[in-house]
Amino acid sequence: VAISSGRNGADNTSDLFFGTYSSGSYSDNLAIKADGKVGIASTAPTSTLNVKFTSGTPPMQVTNTVAGDMFTILSSGNVGIGTAGPRGLLNVSGDGTISIFLGDVYSDTTANTPELSGRRARGTPTSPSQVSADDPLMLFGARGYTNTNSFTSNAAVIRMMAAEAFTTSTFGSYITFETTPIGTGSRA
Repeated sequence: VAISSGRNGADNTSDLFFGTYSSGSYSDNLAIKADGKVGIASTAPTSTLNVKFTSGTPPMQVTNTVAGDMFTILSSGNVGIGTAGPRGLLNVSGDGTISIFLGDVYSDTTANTPELSGRRARGTPTSPSQVSADDPLMLFGARGYTNTNSFTSNAAVIRMMAAEAFTTSTFGSYITFETTPIGTGSRA
């Protein structure tokens, strides 16, 4: 284990580094820069906390000896709450004893309500384009666990759809409800 400090030029500031030796080779594992930025496995952090990770290693994982995995960020960017292996951009897993989503709003006006919104555009994040008629805007799907130890595809779906090509003054929409009839394996 090694602790070192380095002066940054003539401004009389210094950085602090914590490192280790492995097979005779030294590497900095933690850097605290004079400007307050912290780097884990990074000697030049560019934000308040900068974590550099190797492939296959989750850059961040918070666990509890009783509750298990509490929070994980994978190298893919997927975030898991209650799971170490998130299968989507955000994967929340729980045992049903608490709500997965809870929105609180305290206001004396009816205009302020808890809101869950989805935004949809065609194109790319850097060049979005107008949605067209019958484009799905947002979908809520429900799946169930089967007798063969797997989850079904969506057994019930609420779909919010564009009824027309959207403009700044026209954005007609409609909602569809899809369910799977008893004794079948496909939504009607």
